[in-house]
Amino acid sequence: MEIYLLLAMFLAYMITVVFFDKQRLRRVWLGAFIVIFVMTAVALSFWRITNQEIMMNVVAVSWYYILYLSLSVLVVLGIINLWIFKKQLWKSLFENYEDDDVENDI
Repeated sequence: MEIYLLLAMFLAYMITVVFFDKQRLRRVWLGAFIVIFVMTAVALSFWRITNQEIMMNVVAVSWYYILYLSLSVLVVLGIINLWIFKKQLWKSLFENYEDDDVENDI
């Protein structure tokens, strides 16, 4: 199933590269990253706050622990990256500017 998801994301990227200009492409994929990042952080916090009891064998519990650990590291690294690149993030999402390659003929 993960292979199909990866192929679908690759296909979506190729379609957006063909049909969108560079600035809109950045906005779409940066927006998608931020939405998924927030969803991961909310899911992780819900998982942590509810302290759900998991009745599984040791292998399954260790797999969930590794998943929880990797998602926690993803959230922390994402927060650090968003903080470091906040100026570029704001510029990409909210400022309009023309490409240097486009010449405006009057």
